[in-house]
Amino acid sequence: MNQDTNNREVPEWDAYFMGIAEEVAKRSKDPSSQNGCVIVDSRKRPVSFGYNGTIQGADESKMTLSERPMKYYFAIHSEMNALLFAGRDVTGCTLYNKMATCENCLKYCLQAGIKRFVYKELRVGSYRSGEKKSMTNIATDEAIIRLLVACPDVETLNITNGKTYIEDILDSYDKDSDEYQSLVKWVK
Repeated sequence: MNQDTNNREVPEWDAYFMGIAEEVAKRSKDPSSQNGCVIVDSRKRPVSFGYNGTIQGADESKMTLSERPMKYYFAIHSEMNALLFAGRDVTGCTLYNKMATCENCLKYCLQAGIKRFVYKELRVGSYRSGEKKSMTNIATDEAIIRLLVACPDVETLNITNGKTYIEDILDSYDKDSDEYQSLVKWVK
């Protein structure tokens, strides 16, 4: 926190915009993962907001977000909604997201020119539970690492622990495991 001229505590910009992303997440009707996003330009002005949900104007009773795995065909992630409704170029912007961006949204955000990603939680489900990761989880982690290594001018930050996205992913593996070794080779 910073102090203003009236000696009030004022949040740092990253904390401020993360708070907004968390408020935006409350609009999501997804019962298992409410995620919110705000895209901010270099002058610290919000460009767009998004939360995970279904297609706007659609009959949500036909596309319930509580029905797995079917929900994955209906859900639009917060980042994609924010990109779709930005209405302007987002090159050089920062994306604040409650949960770390998935590999699919990451590639679209990179293509759109997002240069900085700030998040609060690594991911949902088995990623945080300590359970053995499936091959899909490992492939997803590899895709994220390879995308970020290929774009060295992109910055990532977990606002909770100060780690980069790559560090967060690698730290979720046992360093002696074959999975870890298959991922860390992309960083070297």
